[in-house]
Amino acid sequence: MNDIGELRRLLNRFRGRTSREQVGLPPLRAGRPGVRAKGLTQGAIDTLLDWPTGAYQRLESGRQRRIREEQLDDLGDLFQLNDAEYVELYVLATGQRPRRTRHPESDVAGPSLAAWRRMVDMVPEPAYVTDLEWDLVAGNAAFNSVFASGKAPQNPMRWVLFEQEAREAVLVDWATAWAPECISQLRVVAAENPENPRLQQLYQDVLDDPVLRRIHDQAEVSCLIPDGGIRPFYHRLRGGGNVSTLSAHLSGSPGATLVILMLDVTAPLDNCGSRDRAASSARRPRSSPLPQAGVVTPRVPVLAGI
Repeated sequence: MNDIGELRRLLNRFRGRTSREQVGLPPLRAGRPGVRAKGLTQGAIDTLLDWPTGAYQRLESGRQRRIREEQLDDLGDLFQLNDAEYVELYVLATGQRPRRTRHPESDVAGPSLAAWRRMVDMVPEPAYVTDLEWDLVAGNAAFNSVFASGKAPQNPMRWVLFEQEAREAVLVDWATAWAPECISQLRVVAAENPENPRLQQLYQDVLDDPVLRRIHDQAEVSCLIPDGGIRPFYHRLRGGGNVSTLSAHLSGSPGATLVILMLDVTAPLDNCGSRDRAASSARRPRSSPLPQAGVVTPRVPVLAGI
């Protein structure tokens, strides 16, 4: 335990601000003798969490030196802690940060959302923000211009993996340069969040798609974060070239990611004469459009995605 005194003060504060009514207990009778404590009593917490009598008192007083993660989760639920409060409690109790955020599905909301939308609008290159499930939170005009409809998809990851426009027009060398890294990234995030139904469904959809399943089973690539990758790309208004993917996690919004696509046009449309020539100028040589059954395409592990 890092600091017993600080942990005691933190727990006392959380307990004091949590009323009996918040947790479904009736208020104490007004005529009851004794000092009226603010918030929940230590005994009430034992009862609510189905802990042995005196368990919470031992924890708050510092007499229990080893605190289990399940106890911290119970207290997080009872005291309705936000992510920052839970991390502080976890660090003071164990001396280390939790392995994952308490609410990984948290959205970018409120003033933060407006600020991020304003920020991406100021970026000249395609830029966007997604949440944990890759739903689009904010995107600028340059990002919208990537798509034939002039409007970004609601879920960029699903677009990358399943849409014909992505596979055949925009993401050059999709089967070897884009899909393996994105599938790997999805696999990691889905494994980290087994109780998130939308992530589990997205991963299952990949396994159910014959083309994606073949890439999933054959590719030798590991992807952790969408940062640093350089891959061939075709922009319908600017031409063909390579795109560098830059990304950063939003510290105040668990699971949210800012992505900026830095496009280096090597075959502008006005110098090519046709869309096909622009796209082929960006394309790296390959022997077949998709990995064939029984053939493994070796690749060096990268940190790239979308």
